[in-house]
Amino acid sequence: MIKYVFIEEKIIPLSTMIETCFQMNQSRTIEVCNILLNVFSDQGVREYVEAQINLVWDKLESDIGKFLPFFKAFHMVRPTQTLLLLQEYIEQEAYHPFDARTLPFKDDQRGKSVSDDILQILGSFENHSELPSALDLLLLYFKKRPDLFEQFYSVYAERFEVSLDSPRLGYFTQSAVVKKLCEGVNTTPENANLLALFVWVASHFLKLDVSKAEGGRHNTVSIYTLTIPPDPPVLEYRKMLWSQLYQIYQRGNGQAEIEQILYKYSMPHYGVDTGLDVVKAEFEEVLKFFSLFHTENLFHCVIAARIKQVAKHIDYCALDILAPFLNSEKYRIYSALVSHRSEDYSEGYEKGVQRHKERVCKLVEGFTPQDIDCLLQVCIESAQTFDKEERELGAGLGYVFEAIQDQQQLYLYLTDAYMRADTPYQIYAGQILERLFKIRPVLEVKKFIAQYKYNQQNVWLWSFFSLMPEQQVSAHWVAELLQYLDTPDVEIKASPYRRIDSLRKYEIVEPKIIVKALRTISEHYEEAPFIFSLYVYWILNHSNQQEADETLREFSNELPLLEEIYLKGISYSNHEDFDGVLLYAIISVDTSFLYRYLDCLITAQGDHFRVYDHYDTTRLLKIWDAEQYIDLADGVFDYCYSKREELTYWSYWSPVKMMLHHEASHQEIIVKQDLWMQHTIERYGHDKDRMCLLFTAIEELSCERRRKAVEKFLSLNANPDVFERLPLEPPHWGGTGSMIPYMQERIEYLRSLLPLVSGIKYLKHKQRIEQEIDCWKERIRSEEVRELLESWYH
Repeated sequence: MIKYVFIEEKIIPLSTMIETCFQMNQSRTIEVCNILLNVFSDQGVREYVEAQINLVWDKLESDIGKFLPFFKAFHMVRPTQTLLLLQEYIEQEAYHPFDARTLPFKDDQRGKSVSDDILQILGSFENHSELPSALDLLLLYFKKRPDLFEQFYSVYAERFEVSLDSPRLGYFTQSAVVKKLCEGVNTTPENANLLALFVWVASHFLKLDVSKAEGGRHNTVSIYTLTIPPDPPVLEYRKMLWSQLYQIYQRGNGQAEIEQILYKYSMPHYGVDTGLDVVKAEFEEVLKFFSLFHTENLFHCVIAARIKQVAKHIDYCALDILAPFLNSEKYRIYSALVSHRSEDYSEGYEKGVQRHKERVCKLVEGFTPQDIDCLLQVCIESAQTFDKEERELGAGLGYVFEAIQDQQQLYLYLTDAYMRADTPYQIYAGQILERLFKIRPVLEVKKFIAQYKYNQQNVWLWSFFSLMPEQQVSAHWVAELLQYLDTPDVEIKASPYRRIDSLRKYEIVEPKIIVKALRTISEHYEEAPFIFSLYVYWILNHSNQQEADETLREFSNELPLLEEIYLKGISYSNHEDFDGVLLYAIISVDTSFLYRYLDCLITAQGDHFRVYDHYDTTRLLKIWDAEQYIDLADGVFDYCYSKREELTYWSYWSPVKMMLHHEASHQEIIVKQDLWMQHTIERYGHDKDRMCLLFTAIEELSCERRRKAVEKFLSLNANPDVFERLPLEPPHWGGTGSMIPYMQERIEYLRSLLPLVSGIKYLKHKQRIEQEIDCWKERIRSEEVRELLESWYH
């Protein structure tokens, strides 16, 4: 039809359609032009369409307001003029200073969304004959706008990376990109921003595969992975990248980033053959970097160990250049501390732990304080460079403390040095404190662990108080403990959870120590919510209802304190009391707490729509386990309704919707929910506001359950004005693939309501349903046309 109207019969001049419709619906106009240009493989059609676009171009060019959006959409019709216009704009652009070195580098960096018009246009020249000129302009623009660094990276990494068309085109785009970037770096080696961009792009281009996601027909997405082949053009541009990276590193630039590239080189391909042909071809380029590395640098040694593993997979044996790194003292220590998972645990976990411990014991044989200092330096370097999440050496370092625990003076030196080093890898303080209590008096232990300021001092002090031998407890230490709790470390970011019941030993001096401790902790919630969460975790979370009931009994005389802790706890972390057993226990003895919980839930939502939050929903579903579930559900419904004047619409009905959540409901709960819905309609069937709230809350339920609710309502209230306000179906719809089946489901549901509205008193009700059915039919017709056009285009 499109070809017939605009090409064959020319009923409407195509240029007129483009000019007129582009102002009203840009996307549809572009879609029609793309169909004509791409679907009909006819050179004559293509030339005609381009000529018509050019007519509109010439007409709009003098009107900047109309021309700019048109130019952005159709710039590839006149590529040369497009580049000239961009060149003129770029040359007039002011310089925007920025230091790209302030951005964190990640070898798996995801591209940022490109919003800059010039970058979007230049990025569209991939695989185009004018790409070299576009790349020149891209570098010229980068000199002016380094502040758009992440968007520039996105253009290079996402628009110019290897694609399905690359082999057919001889990797034209990738080769051109690398060549231009290398030329730019060689021309201005002092440009730190350009060096950073080159390193980022090189990191992406040197991967051995590329994962792509592309939109397809009928709202589908195709995800695929391309393995980089050892084709000559590929090997050539990769060699250029490695060579340029070597020169950059040699000059002392981008070294940390380049080391990261080498650290992750080829790692995803262990044990598989794909991509290794490329590795074999370029491996000597990689080995060259070790002539610039230093054996006293732990990271360089670890990179050497990883590269040795890569060499093993490609059967490369000439590794003399790596030997000094692998035999260095720092790497010897590191290798003993780190867990060699594939080797250590090949025969199970217990065997693996045993092997690891034996390796550490052998390492520390004959250790001196100087050796301790060297070991901790290895840990510090590891944590500050390649293991910033501090995962690799924690177990091994813990085994060091265990291995020398009988050497009292060396153990004290290790502990002292460990605190001075700011506790790298955050070894469990309990194992250290338990040993210190055995070899030093309690007062000396306290002075010992408090002599320095270090990151984990608050954690160590908690271990001191919680692990103190019961026979050492005194009024002095009770006072010290309460003082400690009264001065929380607001800067601490990580710590194990803290069992408050470990303080029961102090009850011999202070019977209400648990209550006093919790009150003190709760008083500091606003300034130190993280610390608060550490203490209350084991109070709020239980594996079953019996445990929660036991907690309730323990707080039988302090129920307000438990309720205060509960509300603060879930306000800080919505995951607490994840299955609602403690909430159920509390409301079983204090029903009014349910309303305070609802206030907390609604407040926590703020401006965020959180109807489907799993934890909120699971907690509220617990009311259906109660014998008085009708009364509790009534309470939730009425309380939320009472809030309608002071809250936004969705804020006050969302708890009701959570209470009726369908996906989380079991059959026995569904039966109770349906009974309550029938009860509520009987109770409030003539209250239009409450009925709107109820039907809004149940709009996600199954068609059959909603139909029963409609049937019950109509049996009690035939007022068409109230019925007109009731939401009969969800306000949103969608899915994957064709949308037509989803639309048809809406029609079938609405048709199922028609038997409920027979008779003259339901004529307006019936009219509303029929109108909605007609609306969905029209949407289906529009969707059929859209899908047909889309199938032609793709």
